[in-house]
Amino acid sequence: MRKLIIMFLFMALILCGCASNPGGSNNSAPDTNAGQQVINDEDWWKAIDTSNGLYLVVCETGENEYKCTVLPQNDKTVDEERKRVGAKWMSEKQIKEILPWYKLSDDRIVIKPYTDPKSSYVSLDKGKLLDKMEALFGNKYKVGQQYRDAWERLKNSQ
Repeated sequence: MRKLIIMFLFMALILCGCASNPGGSNNSAPDTNAGQQVINDEDWWKAIDTSNGLYLVVCETGENEYKCTVLPQNDKTVDEERKRVGAKWMSEKQIKEILPWYKLSDDRIVIKPYTDPKSSYVSLDKGKLLDKMEALFGNKYKVGQQYRDAWERLKNSQ
């Protein structure tokens, strides 16, 4: 009987210790659903859904100066999608380093030109700009045809 009481008290102490941890640190991993990947703020780009392909968003910020990001291919605007996925702007060098991680064929990565509404810099010849964006990435990735068509329509309407 004595052994049973000691064992019962011991089990109660263990359960109380597991249930609360006042003042102690919690070293356990974050609680996640099965299949959900925990991504830190620095690796936000690893959580991008590439099932429809990947947009390589390129913004010219000055003469031969660019900022870039990656977004899933969909119909949302760059600003809406950046906010939704927590996308950050990176240098072209940083983007070039992460693109191979996706293991996508070159035709599944589409350059999406972007003009920052907060920027005062505007390139005058969009046709040349689109070519420069492709050349920036060794012509591996192409500017989406819809963006080239939109530029042609705008140019012809003036």
